[in-house]
Amino acid sequence: MNSSKLNIALSAALALILLTVAGYRSLFAAPADFAPGSVVNIAQGASTPLVAQKLVAAQVIRHPSLLRLVLRVAGKSGSVQAGAYRFDTPQNVFTVAARLVAGAYGFPPVRLTFLEGITVREAVAQIADAFPGISAEAFL
Repeated sequence: MNSSKLNIALSAALALILLTVAGYRSLFAAPADFAPGSVVNIAQGASTPLVAQKLVAAQVIRHPSLLRLVLRVAGKSGSVQAGAYRFDTPQNVFTVAARLVAGAYGFPPVRLTFLEGITVREAVAQIADAFPGISAEAFL
């Protein structure tokens, strides 16, 4: 193989690699303005388009139609688990879809023990201490 054909082949391979990386970053990767610590609440029975729009609004994914397509192809459009999801790091659309189906909320587990005989207000104070995002007033 002469050098001009080799140069053309290498250039084509490099162009293909660059197109693949650019395509991945523009379609599947998290947005550049991803906000760490985003919490998205998914209501029970929420439709897949509504879930996708919430994730776009929270800057977790770029393209709502791509998330819907991934869930539809996987046969999991109706399997999105309700709850509050925390996104600390940028994740691609496949990982986000897998978390939604598995119910991987992203919150560390917290163990609480309520001693027999405590009042509701004492229990609420204990919950508020364990979960900084929950105020005792809102809980009551």
